[in-house]
Amino acid sequence: MMRQSFISIAAILLVGVLALMVLNELDHVGVRPGVDAASAPDIVLKGANLSTFDEQGKIQYRVLAERIEHSEFTSRTLLDAPQLELHGGGQYWQVNAGHGEVDQKNRTLLLYDAVEARLDGPSAVLLNTDRLLYHVREQRLELPGAVEIRHPGGQTRAGKLDADVAAGRLNMGQGVETRYVTDL
Repeated sequence: MMRQSFISIAAILLVGVLALMVLNELDHVGVRPGVDAASAPDIVLKGANLSTFDEQGKIQYRVLAERIEHSEFTSRTLLDAPQLELHGGGQYWQVNAGHGEVDQKNRTLLLYDAVEARLDGPSAVLLNTDRLLYHVREQRLELPGAVEIRHPGGQTRAGKLDADVAAGRLNMGQGVETRYVTDL
């Protein structure tokens, strides 16, 4: 049970780190002169592939998306088919969704439409849900709908999940069910 909780919390922490990285990348966007700010995005990227590297030249994270639209006027960024990757600590995390939205004023990252977070390897974790909201300032994660977490020991399903990333607390509710797989 302790290992399952650790794996679940690790998955939640990953999503928080990815949200911070996406918001950090979008902090450097300026306003485009001569365009009605209410009617058009300031930046449109098609086939986006944004990466950040450490001092040794190793990739830290990458954001891929079919399309990214950023509006400085609304402080919102829309992502079509976002794929977020985190490389670090000898692990590789990948988070995919149908759509995403970054709200810079409220410092939130919303992923929706078939959200999947995956860690491959011996301690593999796969998290599936329809909607994931991360509040950066509060370091709080909300999965308001059904969530399924698969891990080496089995799988856990719940009607909702809330996590306080800073405190390392994870709360599942609305019908939590865990099924364990025993090794033969």
